[in-house]
Amino acid sequence: MSQPTTAPASSGPTMSGLISVLFGGACVALGIWIMVQGHEALRIFGLAKEVAKEEAKKRGGAEAEQKVEEAAGWFESMAKGMILVVGGCPLLQGAVILLAGLGVLARANWGRLLTFLMAIWCGLEAAGLVAIMIDQNRTALGLIISVGILGGYFLLSFMFLIGRSHEFT
Repeated sequence: MSQPTTAPASSGPTMSGLISVLFGGACVALGIWIMVQGHEALRIFGLAKEVAKEEAKKRGGAEAEQKVEEAAGWFESMAKGMILVVGGCPLLQGAVILLAGLGVLARANWGRLLTFLMAIWCGLEAAGLVAIMIDQNRTALGLIISVGILGGYFLLSFMFLIGRSHEFT
């Protein structure tokens, strides 16, 4: 009696998983880079703040120095929040995409579903960037590249994973 044969796994999910791992890893790296560079910018701002306080004290006394301190403190707290959001968003999104890619490579159904969700999210981001380009009547190279990457991830994820549910557990 012969053993039943199973169809070999196709390369589509493997490609999708690898793309997700690479794209997710790049997003995580981008988020970390933004946070590190933001921290460095805040360090430089702190040095500039001290120089501005000294100059204000020379010209207007302690009251002027206090005003500089208050304004700089407000700006610094706003900048910290912006750095956290601008760096944290790609870091978090990348971590989820990376996890989804690992799930797809393991042929886990949760990885496939998570990849679909993140692909839809990236598709919405790409559509939002297109809307911005249309609204502002400009086509900056950075926006075009971002739309290409996000839209490409959306299209490739669906192209490689649709109709392949039988390969996942």
